[in-house]
Amino acid sequence: MRLPPEISVDAVFNSVEEVNYPAWQIEAFRNLCLSIAQSEGAELGRAMVIKLKPGGVISGHIDDGYYANNSERYHAVIASNPKAWLRANDEKLSMPPGSVWWFDKHVWHDGANMGDTDRIHLVLDLYHANVPGRNI
Repeated sequence: MRLPPEISVDAVFNSVEEVNYPAWQIEAFRNLCLSIAQSEGAELGRAMVIKLKPGGVISGHIDDGYYANNSERYHAVIASNPKAWLRANDEKLSMPPGSVWWFDKHVWHDGANMGDTDRIHLVLDLYHANVPGRNI
């Protein structure tokens, strides 16, 4: 929905520019993104709809780089099941549909969907301060 103008490894980890892709025109998602950012007193960065199919795995990693270090991550859960989970360090949890969570992407984290249904999250990155290089 909102991503860097160029999708490359460097842009994903270091670019703080966002452009609106066609899905941004979906009013319900756009309003949800903006209301979460506003409730946190932040500016909206990236907005991504991520579907993890049954059996899908997110390999363990730490989000690093200029972009990651200047943004905070939130998960708005659209669809899930009790066997879909995310883990940050030693905390592992299953997020129920309809909930919104701050997620620490700055520590080692992984996830999986061992259930029978898709896990769909609206993943938002928010800026809590004026970040140099932002094209807003």
